Amino acid sequence: MATRFSSQLHTNYVPSDKERAEIRHLLVEPRVRLREIEKQIEELEAERAKLSTHIDAHEALISPMRRLPEDVLQEIFLRCLPSHRNPAMSSLEAPILLGRICREWRMLAFATPALWARVHIVEPFVEAARGWLERSGRCPLSISFEHERGDDFIAADEFDGPSALLQLVLQHSFHWQSIELSFPHLSRGHSERNTLKELVKLDPSGVPMLKSFRLERADWNSVSEDFQWESIRLLHATHLERLRLAFRGSFGDIKMLPVHWEHLVSLDISLSNGPQQQGSSLEILPILNSCSALQTLRLEQWTQLVPVGLFAPAPAAPQTTVALCPKLKSLEISHSPQLLSYISCPQLRELDLVGHWFEYSGNPNNAPDTEQLLQVMPTYGLLEKFRYSVVRSGAHPTLAAVLEELPPTLKELEIFENPTDPQITDELITLLATPFMSSRFSRYLHTNYAPTDDDQEEIKTLLVEPRVQLRKIEKQIEELQAERDKIATHIEAHEALLSPMRRLPGDILQEIFLQCIPKGRNPAMSAREAPILLGRICHEWRVLAFATPALWARLHVVEPFSSYLSPVPSFAARKAKLTQRLDAARAWLDRSGQCPLSISFQQDGDHSLRSLPGDAALPLDEDSELRMVLLRLVIKYASRWEHIDMTLPIVEHAGTALSAMALLKAEDVPQLASCRIKSSLWASGDDIPWESLQLLHQPQLRRLSIGFCGSLSHFNKLRVHWNRLVELELSEVSHSWISPSEVLEVLDKCSALRVCKLALPDSRLALPPPGAGPQTFPTSIVCCPELRSLQLSGTFKLLTLLDCPQLQTLDVGGRPARFGPPELSAHPPNREILEPIISSTASLETFRYRVANPSEPESELKQVLELLPSTLRELEILDNSSRPQVDDELVSSLATQGRFPHLEDLLLRNCEFLSTDGIVGFLCKIEEQQPCSFKHLTVQYGTPPEDSDTLRVRVQPFIDAGILVNVRYLPPLGQFSPFHGLKLTNAEVTRFFWSTPDEQPENELHDYYE
Repeated sequence: MATRFSSQLHTNYVPSDKERAEIRHLLVEPRVRLREIEKQIEELEAERAKLSTHIDAHEALISPMRRLPEDVLQEIFLRCLPSHRNPAMSSLEAPILLGRICREWRMLAFATPALWARVHIVEPFVEAARGWLERSGRCPLSISFEHERGDDFIAADEFDGPSALLQLVLQHSFHWQSIELSFPHLSRGHSERNTLKELVKLDPSGVPMLKSFRLERADWNSVSEDFQWESIRLLHATHLERLRLAFRGSFGDIKMLPVHWEHLVSLDISLSNGPQQQGSSLEILPILNSCSALQTLRLEQWTQLVPVGLFAPAPAAPQTTVALCPKLKSLEISHSPQLLSYISCPQLRELDLVGHWFEYSGNPNNAPDTEQLLQVMPTYGLLEKFRYSVVRSGAHPTLAAVLEELPPTLKELEIFENPTDPQITDELITLLATPFMSSRFSRYLHTNYAPTDDDQEEIKTLLVEPRVQLRKIEKQIEELQAERDKIATHIEAHEALLSPMRRLPGDILQEIFLQCIPKGRNPAMSAREAPILLGRICHEWRVLAFATPALWARLHVVEPFSSYLSPVPSFAARKAKLTQRLDAARAWLDRSGQCPLSISFQQDGDHSLRSLPGDAALPLDEDSELRMVLLRLVIKYASRWEHIDMTLPIVEHAGTALSAMALLKAEDVPQLASCRIKSSLWASGDDIPWESLQLLHQPQLRRLSIGFCGSLSHFNKLRVHWNRLVELELSEVSHSWISPSEVLEVLDKCSALRVCKLALPDSRLALPPPGAGPQTFPTSIVCCPELRSLQLSGTFKLLTLLDCPQLQTLDVGGRPARFGPPELSAHPPNREILEPIISSTASLETFRYRVANPSEPESELKQVLELLPSTLRELEILDNSSRPQVDDELVSSLATQGRFPHLEDLLLRNCEFLSTDGIVGFLCKIEEQQPCSFKHLTVQYGTPPEDSDTLRVRVQPFIDAGILVNVRYLPPLGQFSPFHGLKLTNAEVTRFFWSTPDEQPENELHDYYE
């Protein structure tokens, strides 16, 4: 469909008004044709769907499954069971799923004992488990038992005996063929000890069919100090072939087990021990010598606090002999690599030397010794599968040297690369690649009817014509879709010429560009956001962006590789990256013309890069100089600084960031209005010459934020025009020390202060520095006449000494912790502490309160709320989940007529005691108030209430009346599942745990919002 505009399609050409009218006229006929084709496709798709349904329903009647004999169907049922594990007691899989298909299948499944001879049991399904086991008849049983309860949830009368479910399992011990017992959540071992007592009662005659035994996470050392391993007599079962044990102890403990070692074909030992329980892994060798029939061996040993790495040296063992395992075909060793030299396995097919050490820690120093591996690799002449992790180079042979020793029998290879010392190259890959409709059957459709032979032939004949017609329709749809795509592309390309964005004047487009800059922060030097992203659209936009200085007046600069978390292969690479970043930042700032600058600079607290293998140590002065190039570039533009945000390592010695900042005087930063300085490195405040930061003496400075790591204790030495500040923020880590007297002294100087944020340490870890002498709390009242907003965490006692007559916003509570519980203040913000400052203002409109200390009396929150004035417009309460205080009665009291007549927003978080009735009751009372100023209610639950599914319907009338209701709750973290403890594939996890779109895992809160 060529037109005279074809050459301008897919360009930034701007049509004239006459051309725009012509383009619209050109598109009339194609649009009509496009609608006709879409209508035809819609009609054909509907006809195709009808024919497909007709064909599918008739084809289902001739399914071979309908005519299978019962014995064949029973065999198919058995093949439906999971092959690599026991089936769960769930309707999502066989055998229960088979009984949900139809009545005949259910009867047949119940009459197949072998279908119920395998089961994975998770408490508390006692009766279901009993019925399951009864259906198994006299078949040999394979049972995996997962103990789901911890000791804190076990009644006292259960400590003297096993659980009811475990008793049921023990009653069927005579038919055990495979038994797996797992106790993943026992903390003090009561039920575990009771289980061992029950197992001790069983002798080999009580388990005549036992072939496989597994006991996992059993803390055997906690049973008793004089426990006799040989008392577990069931392990002496004659037919026992597979043994898997996971417990706390050493390899030496295993030899006391009464096992017919010569009968074992599979042995899996996983040990964990503390620093006082360490034993040599070579103690397993005498046992392996006895395991003449062993085919599969897995050994794992973990040491708490003192890691036993795969690269750990083997203890001296001059008398140790080599263990001969003539039939061993699969070997996996974790954390005990020295065993490779002491195990002879000429028939080995699979070797795994990665294990959990790499998958969970990723520490390349724990890798297997390649020298040792090269010595034993020639003995594995039949090896077919090999898993291996790459260690650092240095004195060790390279990966290529290891691969060259692999036998030609290898079929599968898995390599874990070392990111700091990559060895997988194109050459290595080349090396590895070297030689590797209506009918008489309508009433039977969608049923389990089994057609006769004659019926099947008739059905096949009936479907000949519909199938031909179906193929014809599909071909027509394909042709029409191709034509539709062609026309749609033609229309879209011409419509793009009519885009209003092409005709915007440059000044308006520049203003739009400025609105694309991120709000609340400076833009990063990234092509993912403006302004760089704007220059990637087209040439005209790039030229216009470069010609807009205000677009480049804000910048966030990060020094690359300044943290130990971002290692680089070499110093040369770091220097090259720094040079690249330096040139980009210089070009950015040069484009800003003479605009005032807003710059944020990030330099982490790592003084120098780690020395990596193959790199010579870099002199300290050269390393320091390298770290200063970006900062010096930013300082070069100090005369245009308006807002500056510096995160630097605050330490005092030559060549540091602090010394570079100290060179700036107040007259060097004439436009500085906002300054934030944050330390990225722990330092002692006694060693920092704060008076050297002369740039803070600039009279235009109005906003100051200081956040140091241990160095804020003498911040009053800063040379600042305190009386000119309108915003002040002080923050310090919780275990540092800062004098309340110094804080009050500074606040007394800030006569124009309007916003104040104080995050000060006041925990049990905040101790005065040595030699500071006894600390006394000040008593003088400090007046802040212009203060409108105050946020305080830590030293809450300061509130008793502040007079803020115009305060509108008050935010108090324990400092929230990112990891672990919130910090507990020595003086929580109770009624006694809050009353002076609340009574000092008559204009308080916003109050945010965090219940920080669970030791507060239950009535404390109620007493605090009684202090709040009637001028309140916004209230936020963060309850303490360990001792909630927000309940229906408290929330209802907030809606009392006349108490808070101007209340507009209420936010309640972690409110475990607030019911849905309480929410609806509050909304009813608040709506009755005349006039009603309330606008927004937000409630956040840690655990959703039982009737949360009905809440949306109940609050809908209030939403219709104009009140925004936002109810959030975190999804439950640990839901009970009969599949718990099984090794499921990814597909099974998706199917069993997130089977519908509504059950998909979410990163955000569940949210009702209107």
